[in-house]
Amino acid sequence: MGTQGSVHYLFQKCSMMQFDSAVSPEDKVFEFGQALDAYDIDEEEGMITVYFPFEQFGRAKSALGNLTPTISEVEFRPLARVAVPTEQEAKHVIELVEAIEDLPDVHKVFTNLE
Repeated sequence: MGTQGSVHYLFQKCSMMQFDSAVSPEDKVFEFGQALDAYDIDEEEGMITVYFPFEQFGRAKSALGNLTPTISEVEFRPLARVAVPTEQEAKHVIELVEAIEDLPDVHKVFTNLE
């Protein structure tokens, strides 16, 4: 295991807000993302997720207008994803991540696995 922050260079610190697409119109969410110079906007399973620069988090409230995010937090997005070759190895890695998440001193785990 490495020391604290030893793999930080593999991730990008950013802000993330997620919106329910049934409640928040897609065009308004995209306008919100544009106003904050979003890195990426993902839509999946009825949710629209906007990733934008961490430095813009303070401006997000004024850019929201009448949008209401379901989740609003700081994320560390992987700069590159890593594929796990076999299903058995993937299972072991998931078990390791879950074990780390269960540690009392751990608040959140970020991973770059595909």
